[in-house]
Amino acid sequence: ANAHVKGRDYTGGLIGYSAAEIDDSYHIGNVYGGNYVGGVAGLSIYTMNNSFNKGHITGSNIVGGLVGQASDVNNSFSEGSVHGKTSIGGLVGVSKGTLSESYSKGNIKGTEDYVGGLIGKILYSSGDGITRNTILKSYFVGEVVGKNYVGGLVGIDTTSVYSKNVTNIISKSFSSGPVTGKSYVGGLLGGNTYHSEKGGRVNSEIDSAYHYEGEVLGDGENIGGIAGYTFGKISNSYV
Repeated sequence: ANAHVKGRDYTGGLIGYSAAEIDDSYHIGNVYGGNYVGGVAGLSIYTMNNSFNKGHITGSNIVGGLVGQASDVNNSFSEGSVHGKTSIGGLVGVSKGTLSESYSKGNIKGTEDYVGGLIGKILYSSGDGITRNTILKSYFVGEVVGKNYVGGLVGIDTTSVYSKNVTNIISKSFSSGPVTGKSYVGGLLGGNTYHSEKGGRVNSEIDSAYHYEGEVLGDGENIGGIAGYTFGKISNSYV
């Protein structure tokens, strides 16, 4: 499809709310909306494969270059700027699955928290002691700007099941370009979370990943070339 699309909540270049798998689909043009806004879909609860968006995406919360909120995304990309308030991602605003062999290029800007070159917020909502490859063989090229929890790949890695421990792995991926925020700012990952009362936490492991050609800037606390704040192991990675 080649068209500009304008709506409110659940707005996508092709579909607002998808309850089925999306394969081999694309949108070229700009998309404007409120919450849950994406270049192809506003919200997708099943897998997206071999799909792309080329155009500028503008919304409020949970906004992505490809999809506002997604499950698994494979072999897909987005090229163009993505602007909004919170949970803003160059490819996915909020991810509840795995992102593999995908990329985003553009200017990604959120006026509030949780902004990432690929994913604004990783939100895992089930499982006990789960380990999974969250981002694999994927990359971002461009500029990322936000407030708190800002990353070249991921803004924040968190879970809605605070009593469980979850390990999410970012592997064989990279970001290129400046990353700017206030606190919890990283070249790849802004930060992850720990719940002091219930004891659960997200361990964001980073393996064979790197950030290059761009400053990582913050005027608050927890600023890092790879990660602003993480409980997970970092290996074979560099800036």
